[in-house]
Amino acid sequence: MINLPPRLLTVYNALDKLKTMNGRVIDVGSDHALFAIYCLQNNITPFAIATDINRQPAERSYNALIEAGFMANSTVYNTDGIRGVYIRENDSIVIAGMGGNNIIDIMTYALESIEPEILGTVDFIIQPQKSLDKVREFLSNKGFELVDEIVSYDNENYYVIMKVRFTGVSYDLSDEAVYYGMLLLNKDDELTLAYHKHLDEVFVLRSRGDSRLYEVMKNRGLVE
Repeated sequence: MINLPPRLLTVYNALDKLKTMNGRVIDVGSDHALFAIYCLQNNITPFAIATDINRQPAERSYNALIEAGFMANSTVYNTDGIRGVYIRENDSIVIAGMGGNNIIDIMTYALESIEPEILGTVDFIIQPQKSLDKVREFLSNKGFELVDEIVSYDNENYYVIMKVRFTGVSYDLSDEAVYYGMLLLNKDDELTLAYHKHLDEVFVLRSRGDSRLYEVMKNRGLVE
């Protein structure tokens, strides 16, 4: 049995296990297929797909799945994001550890290539490495409902995991929600509060050259 680092374990815990039992887990940018193998070892899905844009990481994923004994329960695509992957009802698509712009590109492709009636049944579990503000605005503008936001702390870094579903109904976000997380603003657990304190320190410095962020900091009482 393999172990996942705290960041990926948080991603795993965000999966709807009832949905994955009736669908597939698709791990985008999988490298060694650790996440896919973990899902299969824990029997939360009958089938896992791993994708990677580069040939060698895709081959590593393929070999790892075979060595773990899941050749019949998995497949690997050497592809960009989910291109060439036929998305089915109740699939769960995991996009973790990528930049925000890459995640936006993959989800834009999903919008353009997946039938709306199928897309509406798919869960997206995303964990951007950066540009969370851009990702949140994309989600709200394109009609992806934010089901949950969860903070993870791994190797002295904070990460935000977002669980989203397509509804086609766009909505407005306040500037504070764009930077701090619409759902995270309503959470008061110790880890989320520590994350927001960390953001306060980062954003106070960044707001010196960003008028929009400056107004957010001013409303939070952190700058004059």
